[in-house]
Amino acid sequence: MAITYCAFSPPEGLPHTEEGADQLVFVKDGLIPIAVILPIVWMLFNRMWIPVFGYVTAMILVQVLLGAFSIPDDGIALVNALVSLYIGLEAGALRRWSLSRKGWTMVDVATGYDRLDCERQVFARWIDDEASDLIEDDRRREPSFGANLPANSGQDEVFGLFPDAGTVR
Repeated sequence: MAITYCAFSPPEGLPHTEEGADQLVFVKDGLIPIAVILPIVWMLFNRMWIPVFGYVTAMILVQVLLGAFSIPDDGIALVNALVSLYIGLEAGALRRWSLSRKGWTMVDVATGYDRLDCERQVFARWIDDEASDLIEDDRRREPSFGANLPANSGQDEVFGLFPDAGTVR
């Protein structure tokens, strides 16, 4: 089964350098089991203060409403389990929202068999981007062949499988 991770770079992160790669944070998309079992602990560990406050407030409100309607203990336990399952399913989205709110930027998304596979993909693209940035710097210094040609040669033909320019269907 494939797993998807989003890579986030901090606000003051170094773009496409090895030091910048060390600062990346990977956030899993999908069910996070520890967030189902211990949602408050998971949120506090990830420093997600607003979601913790929202979760505690919502759970207090749910408990008061269930108690006001004389719902049996089995029903209350079922509601608590469903809320915990929902938090576990949305934990990645909550973490991405919290990071974005703190100024972190999502720089890549990778899908693989496990976290290590996703990290390899992101770091490989990160290194390729670093190499392409160096190549771009070299291209800016040296003029490329045909740099003095005019931008438009006067032909309005379209290449490929598309119809001729100006043809009405």
